[in-house]
Amino acid sequence: MTDRFTALVATYRKTCNAFPAQYEGELRDGRIWYFRYRHGEAELGIGPDLDAAIDDSMNPDHSVRYGLESGGEIDSEAEFRALFVRLVERRPGLLTIGDQPGREDR
Repeated sequence: MTDRFTALVATYRKTCNAFPAQYEGELRDGRIWYFRYRHGEAELGIGPDLDAAIDDSMNPDHSVRYGLESGGEIDSEAEFRALFVRLVERRPGLLTIGDQPGREDR
């Protein structure tokens, strides 16, 4: 069974090894995404291109922000992937019907 992150994300790369932690990539549906984490707050923007995804991540009406209990840095690849999936699943209207959590591909 494919993990949730792999099911959603076609490509990604870490673009900043310092603070803030930043990643960008492409979803399997072709949309571009931008992820930023700093001071316990994570942002995820999605758009047709990187500039639009970055703009989307800064719009409080279109981004999901929350602090992790540690408030520190993302310590592992697994932690980043889990946080990414949590952000996607908390953002209303972001997933298509076939991507809804708990649905099995037929």
